[in-house]
Parts: sequence; structure tokens; C-alpha cells
Amino acid sequence: MNRSNYISLAASFIFLGLLQVTVLKNLVLGNYSSCFIYILPLLLIPLEVSAIALMATGFLYGISIDTFYDTPGIHAASAVLIMYLRPGLIRILTPGGGYDAGTQISAAELGWGWVLSYLIPLIFIHHVALFFIEAGNLGMFWVTLGKATMSSIFTLVVSLIILYIRMPQKGSRL
Repeated sequence: MNRSNYISLAASFIFLGLLQVTVLKNLVLGNYSSCFIYILPLLLIPLEVSAIALMATGFLYGISIDTFYDTPGIHAASAVLIMYLRPGLIRILTPGGGYDAGTQISAAELGWGWVLSYLIPLIFIHHVALFFIEAGNLGMFWVTLGKATMSSIFTLVVSLIILYIRMPQKGSRL
């Protein structure tokens, strides 16, 4: 991954983090579905980054979101969990020939099928962890699971739109 890609990823962390805490924090569809788009840059971190660096990044980014949400580590815990699980999922999804050096997580390089197989479980796990930690118990299990599912779908749709917009178009030099 070259320097401009790291700068683009850093800008994504900042932009989507600010979007999350300013606009999306108060956007709830039907009092049931929230969008946590701030996790997208975490999921786009290059494949070659170590597990420890992933979890440290997840913690720092999650705790910064917690600061604005006034939550005691809920986002940090959920972000660290998906960063912990990410390398295992990537190993499961690794094609027979492996990945080329510098492969980026994008539909342009890996295809939409791979991207969906990668995003869906990690977004769902993040949201399940987030909502169940927030609930504090299993007393409203089905309601909490429903919120996690609907919010996962909302986040996935917004993530796919962002990935599509960022995808280089045919004939472009990006």
C-alpha cells in the first residue's frame, strides 16, 4: 500500500468518525435501526497489518467514538472484537493463490462477493456485541438482536454505497 492510500485511509477515519458523531449519532430509522459507519475504515485497513496493531487501532478509534457518545467503552470493545476476529476471517476467505503484496480491501481488487463475505459477518458481530453490551443483559434478547440485525443492514448498505462511490471507474487513472 502506497503513501497516498494511507493518507486516504487516515482521511476516511477522520471524515467517517466526524460524520458518525455529528450526524449519524442522532439518526435512528424507526427508533430501531442506527448506522455505525465509523467501523468502515477499520475494515479497510490493509491486509498486511498485524493483529496487535489492528486491535490497538480499533481500541483507540472506538474509545474516541465512546467519548462523543458518552459510553463507557462499548464502541471500543466492539471495535477490538472485530479487529481480533478479522485476521481469522481473512484466512478463511483467502483464495487458493493467496493475496498479492499490497492488495487492498476493495471490490475493484477482490470482487463484490469477497467484500460482502468479509463485511457482513464483521458488521453483524460488531453490532451484536455493541447492542448486547449496551443492553447489559439478555432480558430483551429478541429486541436487541432485532436492533443489531436492522442496524447491521443499514450500516452495510451505507458502507456498500461508500465503497461503490470510491471505486475507480473504468477508464479512470485512480
